[in-house]
Amino acid sequence: MREAAADGLGELVALSGPEALRPHVVGVTGPLIRVLGDRFPPATRAAILRTLGLLLSRAGPGLKPFVPQLQTTFLKCLGDEVRCYTYAQPALVCCCCACCCWAIV
Repeated sequence: MREAAADGLGELVALSGPEALRPHVVGVTGPLIRVLGDRFPPATRAAILRTLGLLLSRAGPGLKPFVPQLQTTFLKCLGDEVRCYTYAQPALVCCCCACCCWAIV
């Protein structure tokens, strides 16, 4: 059920324009990062990572307050040996790079 909720939220993010997302980015991103730290099955964590990746691509600079947490989260997932993350590793590397760029700017 949590996996479906994360995927549904990802669909909403994908269908929303950047202007529509801007007021809600902080309210959505914080809980997603916190939930990702909990112990959930790999499929649920992968769905949350996909949603965070969508948020990064759609609302990028609006996530600047979360750069340290996002970097830590993505790097932990890169080091994880779970198979469902392996296909997402290139995307995670891109997300880490994007976070680093926003931290510098």
